[in-house]
Amino acid sequence: MEADYWIAIATQQKGDNAAAIPLLQAFIAANEKHPLTPLATYALGGAQVAAGQKPEGIATLALLAEKFPASQPAPYTYFMRAQLFAADQKVDEINALMRQFIEKYPQDDKVFFAYDSIAQNAINFAKPDEAVTNYSEFVEKYPESPKASDAMVKISALQRGVAERLATNYSSLDAAAQTQWKTAIQESVATVESLLAKYPESPNLAAGLQSLLASQEMLLRAELKDPAAVEAYLGELAGKAPSPASKSKVLFTQAAFISRSEKPRALAKMNEAFNAEVVYAPSDLDIYGLALVDDKKIDEATAVFEKLTKDYPNPTGSPLNQAPREIQEAQAIALFGRGRIAQEKKLTAEAGKLFQQLKALYPWSPKVLEADYGISEALRSEGKFDEAQSLLGMIIRAPTATADLRANSFLLLGEIQQDRMKAATDPKEAAKFRDAAIDSFLKIAQFYAGVPQAASEGLSKGAQLLEAQIAESTDPKFKAAQTKKARDAYQQLIKDYPTSPYTAKAQERLTALGTP
Repeated sequence: MEADYWIAIATQQKGDNAAAIPLLQAFIAANEKHPLTPLATYALGGAQVAAGQKPEGIATLALLAEKFPASQPAPYTYFMRAQLFAADQKVDEINALMRQFIEKYPQDDKVFFAYDSIAQNAINFAKPDEAVTNYSEFVEKYPESPKASDAMVKISALQRGVAERLATNYSSLDAAAQTQWKTAIQESVATVESLLAKYPESPNLAAGLQSLLASQEMLLRAELKDPAAVEAYLGELAGKAPSPASKSKVLFTQAAFISRSEKPRALAKMNEAFNAEVVYAPSDLDIYGLALVDDKKIDEATAVFEKLTKDYPNPTGSPLNQAPREIQEAQAIALFGRGRIAQEKKLTAEAGKLFQQLKALYPWSPKVLEADYGISEALRSEGKFDEAQSLLGMIIRAPTATADLRANSFLLLGEIQQDRMKAATDPKEAAKFRDAAIDSFLKIAQFYAGVPQAASEGLSKGAQLLEAQIAESTDPKFKAAQTKKARDAYQQLIKDYPTSPYTAKAQERLTALGTP
């Protein structure tokens, strides 16, 4: 009897599904109550599907779930049939199957995936409220599940998405839409606050706090909060955190916010809050590690990026670029961090290789643009100015590039043009490159005034090149025009960036230029 089953299974495993089908059917017909019959029925359904008999295969799998609901393969039939319906875009059938699964197997460890499938179908059909309802039902019914915190992160993102879809400009909305916008943000924030209170040790808390920070930034753009209020709110939230680890994560979120305008103060807060045993969001460790690099704390930065690699390891035996998205994001950040450290150590060639590896493995990563910037620095050091400038131009034009990255790209572009000016043997060529360098340096404060380090350095370097033009020219009108430009640049630097390391020199040069 059992030999017939194993012959049928061996036939199927050899890939001969057509021959396995009658063998399995015969075994099932002759052994309706045999312990192997549910497995034989499951194998039959799979063989029928593989042999191109999809309707028959679906019917066989449905029969298995009906006749042998307590058997080991029965729960799997729901997901197998759902995949087959998904191929035909039969969403209603998928949702019905998942609801049946939830009802029949409420304690199965795959119940979250059933809820998630229904919610994702709702999202795909632009029904976020239905998705929120499904995830909320799961959290309510399964508060002890490790997936409950995951569901709450998804709920928060969906709630915030309602506001994002209403408008990017809050002030353009009418009163009713503004109320809806604010309600959506408040609900998203409340969900993360509840996540912090209920699941402070969850690994999903870091992702939830990223959602919370995104909501706070939206309130800032809507001018419903100012930076001081956001910082104070995050500080108060840290004070309410139920555990030292969760408090550390909230403080890191606060420091990430502060880093947008005050990097030294943000670094001090991160140093104070950092706990090597806590698993932080990859984006938080990205900010922290790079801040340590900028502060010349290379050993500490190396430890941070090594920690990130260990906290989000690639699954054993899995290709690097096929790991779960969060792991790939973490690994991309860590790889970029190693490249930045190599740059800081003046290991330009090694840095270039690491950045190229990042681009090859994770071409979708936002860090690719930063890697291109690092490659541009390497190309500059090799004297490959045209290639470096081409890459920088792509970064500046990229819609996803941050203001910091664009500002620093303009700064590097100006420095490359300055290199070309110094290397030029033709005076006209040298003058052309100097004009281009001045233009690049001064554009930073014009377009990216909110990036103080790059903007103030650009004003200083641009003004100094203007002074060089003044010294070389014999044309009174030209000298007067360039003197005014240099004076304006120094005055802007002193006024807008009083704490810049370039301010004292700017004041000295402004005095030397005299009054108009």
